[in-house]
Amino acid sequence: METRHLYYISQYYPLFPPGGTFWEDLTRGGVQTVVRHGSPSVHHRQDKPVGLSFDFKFYGHYIRNISISTSGYLNTGAYPSFVTDTQYVAPLFDSQLDSSLDTEASVRYRDNGTAFTVEWRRLRLGRPPGVCCFTFQATLLKGGRIVFAYWQVPQEGWAGAGGDIRVGVSDAYKVKKRPAHDPKRERLPVKEYHRVKLDLEKGVGI
Repeated sequence: METRHLYYISQYYPLFPPGGTFWEDLTRGGVQTVVRHGSPSVHHRQDKPVGLSFDFKFYGHYIRNISISTSGYLNTGAYPSFVTDTQYVAPLFDSQLDSSLDTEASVRYRDNGTAFTVEWRRLRLGRPPGVCCFTFQATLLKGGRIVFAYWQVPQEGWAGAGGDIRVGVSDAYKVKKRPAHDPKRERLPVKEYHRVKLDLEKGVGI
């Protein structure tokens, strides 16, 4: 299934077999770890800034810096901020996903020069308790394509249970404004100009 958006074309492929041909093996070959079981608790709630080895075209402009969130998404700015909350690549963002609740959980990544892959493995939800487990990947390809692949996603008991859930991509920018009553004071409101929302139930989205 193919859908044309203003800036992207999304395609869906079956979820079986898990990950399909898009799943990247991150068990070897230059893999870096963001967090794993035993990491300091603060690391499980911190975004990790990472520099790409190649220019990645995102919404028509090239970026080199991203931040990896343990909650299932990538910020497309160098450091997390209120702007990068609306500038993201999200295979499955849920504010309640937690990388500290499972002994085999981890978040890791690999950059091979033409593809940058992040894997979120065995994440659990803080709510409702017992929902396990989420394993999925996002890959940024040098040509500008984005691949979402899913190995394990619970079918029931989590969607719509109160979390902030996002699947897709979004971009935004700051707008400089000076209030008429206080021209010396500069405000920088954020304007989200485009978002692609994908349907996880349809399969692997590209």
